Amino acid sequence: MLVQVMSAIQISNTISTVGNLKLSVGIGVYKDDSYTNGLSTIDWGTLEPGATQNYWTHTLNEGGSALTLSMSTDNWSPSTASDHLTSTWSFNNGQKIDLDEFVEVTLTLTVGEGITGITSFKFDLIAEGRG
Repeated sequence: MLVQVMSAIQISNTISTVGNLKLSVGIGVYKDDSYTNGLSTIDWGTLEPGATQNYWTHTLNEGGSALTLSMSTDNWSPSTASDHLTSTWSFNNGQKIDLDEFVEVTLTLTVGEGITGITSFKFDLIAEGRG
């Protein structure tokens, strides 16, 4: 009797991550709903190709009037990381938030299935409010 054994190949790529949060004047982003632990760095944890990671925040309008919020990214390192990673948030860009109003915002980082050659990265998330 001839038995054919096929070996399954599993390839894994662990990615170390850090993201800095840059805020415009009047926007506060916090780790907690008591607004005592400000957020300046996000540790996305260990990610693998195809992974999606969420990070929950509490965003508060600390400015002098209603603000229109937007988010963007910048300073990717390595620069090719932005070709394989996508950062989004649960708040609609251009949506207004009233003075002293807070919103719970989910930040999401998605890793592309085809990512290779990147074992660590960093980037800045920029939360901006315009009055």
